[in-house]
Amino acid sequence: MAADLDKVMNVKGVVSAIEFTPDGRVIQSKGNMDKRVEEMMADLCSANLRMARMQAHLFTEESGAFGFGSELTGFAMMGTELAICVIENVGVLVKQNETNLNQIYEVLASI
Repeated sequence: MAADLDKVMNVKGVVSAIEFTPDGRVIQSKGNMDKRVEEMMADLCSANLRMARMQAHLFTEESGAFGFGSELTGFAMMGTELAICVIENVGVLVKQNETNLNQIYEVLASI
């Protein structure tokens, strides 16, 4: 079932949203991104999520501190003006100073 990207697009500060496959291909997108940027964002989100899961698993195994590993479902990448927030296979590009990141993640978790 496709993610309801309209739901997250309605959150203040969201610039664009994308649903992507595990190997970084675009399933669908909303917002004002050209095709090249859509493809780049899907690849970036997919690759960084895989890397974060690998690092979380390694940290859990080496430290004995549980709560990451296979449970890791998303990440945030923060810039000075923009942020990318990802849960599972959906990522959003947001204007950091115009949004509430907790609200973003609540909506992402629900779609």
